Amino acid sequence: MKTLTGIDIDSLDERQLILINQRLPKPCEHIIGDVKCLPVTLRLGCRIEVSNHQDLHGGRCRVLYIENKKIGFGFDATRDFLYADYHKDFEIVYGDAWLTPPQSGHVNTLLTWSFYHTQWLDSVPSIAERRGWCCTMTRADRHRHKILDVIADKHMTGFTGSEWFCYDEATHQGHHRPELYPFMFRQPAGIDHTSLTRDERQRFRHYKRLSNYNPHPFHNHGHSLAEWHLTNLVELCPTANLEYFEFDEKIAKPIAAGMAFVVVAAQNTLARLRRIGFRTFNPLIDESYDQEPDWQSRTEKAVDAMFEFVSGAHDHQQLQEICDHNRSVMARLQRYTYEDRVAKRLRPLISWPS
Repeated sequence: MKTLTGIDIDSLDERQLILINQRLPKPCEHIIGDVKCLPVTLRLGCRIEVSNHQDLHGGRCRVLYIENKKIGFGFDATRDFLYADYHKDFEIVYGDAWLTPPQSGHVNTLLTWSFYHTQWLDSVPSIAERRGWCCTMTRADRHRHKILDVIADKHMTGFTGSEWFCYDEATHQGHHRPELYPFMFRQPAGIDHTSLTRDERQRFRHYKRLSNYNPHPFHNHGHSLAEWHLTNLVELCPTANLEYFEFDEKIAKPIAAGMAFVVVAAQNTLARLRRIGFRTFNPLIDESYDQEPDWQSRTEKAVDAMFEFVSGAHDHQQLQEICDHNRSVMARLQRYTYEDRVAKRLRPLISWPS
């Protein structure tokens, strides 16, 4: 439920959230949280104590204390549960991922904060209007370095001028593939593009064509769709981790944009997407990579599959049917918000005076 007595909670600023919180009745339980928790607690119809105590900001996820029981939820909740120094303090974490095997104190979810906050457009270009591929990477990670190596070693002919490609931390820990830098629409951190040859500079000027181009590294679009989502046919999606299923914005954005996609992610990611109700692209795209247990082989097979698809003939009608189906599923799932779902989880923990 998005409204409270006719008020759209998600449209309120912090001051308005605090004012409404002060007017709500107190439950039996003493609840403490920061202002970022109010979109959830207002859905529960209960007043909380709003605090800026440091215990509420130890990680990236949101934290509520309900009768001294520490509860985590929101963006990166699973990552905080697994890796943050204070994770053992949680009574329970409503995660934003699916851990296999399940872990005590963590509630698995197939749909994440990132999924619900990915930008949605009512209309997107058709498959027939699209061409080429895209892959945009910001933070360094081992599978992203592997993507860089596979492209440089095997797929340099895959650059035809229609693709969007970048990796802002491509030089992290001494990694260096200079043959790829002229094909990136923004240069990696620490690289001076003036050191490129004349031909390489001309190529870079061609690829540096973002309408809102920012030369500063780590420029990204967050959960918003970008130019490539409206022009390219397929996106190579390197998710944030390889250890567990996380439906992050890297996967959600091509679905919202009506594109084909190839994921570099945890094993069986495509299988879990199908479990939710989405369709993937086999046999139009070779998706055997999804079952590969070794992350390096899985990454290489995924990159190979994308370039094989791009270079081949395309069944526009079948691709359009799959993409339309996926957008339909996403629209149906986004009728409710992430905050709605968390509030539903928390409701049994709240009681009222008789």
